[in-house]
Amino acid sequence: MRKPGKRMMSVIAGIAAVCVMTGGIGYQAIASGAQTNSTEQNEKGQDTDQQESSDGSFSEDGTTQIGTTSQMPEFTVNAVTMTVEEIYATSGDTVSKGDALFKLTDESMESAKAYYEEAIHDAENTLKKAKADLASGQLSAESAKQDSDLTAQTAEENYQAQIDALDAAVEEKKEAYDEVVEQISEYQTKIDNNDYYVECAIDEKKAAVDAAETALAQAQDTLTQAQESDNSTSQAVSADLSNIREQIGAGADSDTLLSIVQQAVDDYTAREQQSDILTAAQQVADAAQSKLEQAQKEFDSAVETYNKNVEETNTKITELTESLDKLKSDYE
Repeated sequence: MRKPGKRMMSVIAGIAAVCVMTGGIGYQAIASGAQTNSTEQNEKGQDTDQQESSDGSFSEDGTTQIGTTSQMPEFTVNAVTMTVEEIYATSGDTVSKGDALFKLTDESMESAKAYYEEAIHDAENTLKKAKADLASGQLSAESAKQDSDLTAQTAEENYQAQIDALDAAVEEKKEAYDEVVEQISEYQTKIDNNDYYVECAIDEKKAAVDAAETALAQAQDTLTQAQESDNSTSQAVSADLSNIREQIGAGADSDTLLSIVQQAVDDYTAREQQSDILTAAQQVADAAQSKLEQAQKEFDSAVETYNKNVEETNTKITELTESLDKLKSDYE
């Protein structure tokens, strides 16, 4: 296949030759190779000076000599055979550059015209395709640039999102760090200030135990005295009964017996009264004992709660300190 550039040059040269031949104002034939066919070839001689130009055309100056007028030469221009219809110069004529020497047939001209029109059409199509390829390449390049810009924008947005997320994480860690520091301070302050001791009312519970112990001691003293008095009155009643039996056995008079019996009644009454006192004292002592036991129980519970709170607080301080160290490491 002929390259578009060379073919275009041939088209331009061919069109110029056709114009010269059909106008009869000059002589210039374009040929990729000149071929001469004749039924009678009896060339006597040729005195012309023929020169071939670089574009494939040729020109002559001088006197031509042709054997016969029946010669109808043919030559080929870019695969189109050009047939000479009429010769204007005869043997011995003097010709100059630009003189018309012959006339080509209409068929040759039509073939040449069709050939060059097709060549022009092909060249135009080639040009259109080249422009389309160029536009397509520009679109592809623009699309690639847009993709590249989008990728760069996406990367920048992702980077900024990561930075924002990191900043948020750092801020969150810092807030958590500050919160842990505050919690540790609060727990430590409670321990240092004995807040748990106060909250558990250790002193009040201890004072209640001491008061219950004092009350129990007093109740026990009262009970002891009541028991001694009760024993004393019981012994008096027993003595009175023994004396009555002795006096009756001794034959004491009625007045003596009456006096002894009255004493026995008085002692028995006193014993009954002392027995009530003893019962009351025992109840007070029992109540004091129960109160002491309750106070001791509450005191022991308060101490246990206090120790538990302190232990839990120390555990929390330890855990928070470890968490603090981790947050500090993450923050740094």
